Amino acid sequence: MPAVHKLLLEEALQDSPQTRSLLSVFEEDAGTLTDYTNQLLQSMQRVYGAQSEMALATEQLSKQLLEYEKQNFALGQGDVEVITILQDFAKAVEELNALHAELATMLANGMVFPMVTFREKDLTEISTLKDIFSIASDEHEASMVKYSRLPKKRENEKVKADVVAEVAYTRRKQHQASMQYYCAHNALQHRKRVAMLEPLLGYSQAQVNFFKKGVDLVSKKMDGFLSRASRTTQSIQAQLESETEDMRSSQRELLSVEDTVYTPTTTTTLSTALSYRRLATSTSGTKRA
Repeated sequence: MPAVHKLLLEEALQDSPQTRSLLSVFEEDAGTLTDYTNQLLQSMQRVYGAQSEMALATEQLSKQLLEYEKQNFALGQGDVEVITILQDFAKAVEELNALHAELATMLANGMVFPMVTFREKDLTEISTLKDIFSIASDEHEASMVKYSRLPKKRENEKVKADVVAEVAYTRRKQHQASMQYYCAHNALQHRKRVAMLEPLLGYSQAQVNFFKKGVDLVSKKMDGFLSRASRTTQSIQAQLESETEDMRSSQRELLSVEDTVYTPTTTTTLSTALSYRRLATSTSGTKRA
């Protein structure tokens, strides 16, 4: 691994313009890192949200498949085999849903949580220490201004001693704050690398675990279902094609009659009227019943 830039703690007390200039570079880097981390975290949370939604969706799909049997279709006498297949598939989807839910949990723990921790702990620490360092620097600067304005008369020795003590106190305070601030920046140069890689490891491990278990589920429990569903579908499709061809032949045969069939006659008109009357009577009797 290449060496990283760092702030020298030995230069914290001197607080030279060169050190301040280098510090500003570290601060700019931390600001850029904060912005990028927020954007990256949003992307990770979107992945987690999509996976959580997938788990909920597969759960709903499994429940909905089981509802087919309860629909009481008026013409559902031939649906027995389809119902059995749907029930088996619903069980497989339910197990698949458990894998999706597990994947969502692993993404939350292994990908999102480390990034949230990095943002809330390391980046927040930098921001807090920056405020402390800024306050300590302002206090030290104020004490130095006060010291520079001291009169040179001997009778002011007591005042001078108090100001000198104040300068020493604020300088020590600034020194401590600057060293903590420098240490945090130096550590951040290493931690940001870990922070970028650790969530990717969590994401990859979660996906590998999901696909491994998914392969086991498919090979052990869904292969048989897929074969049976495929055979049933092909059988139904063949039956549909056969019946469709029969209906087409019947249509061609029935439509090949002469036009006289469609010409109204007294007999056909009376027959049609009687048919409508019988239909109306039957419908009325059904409603009264």
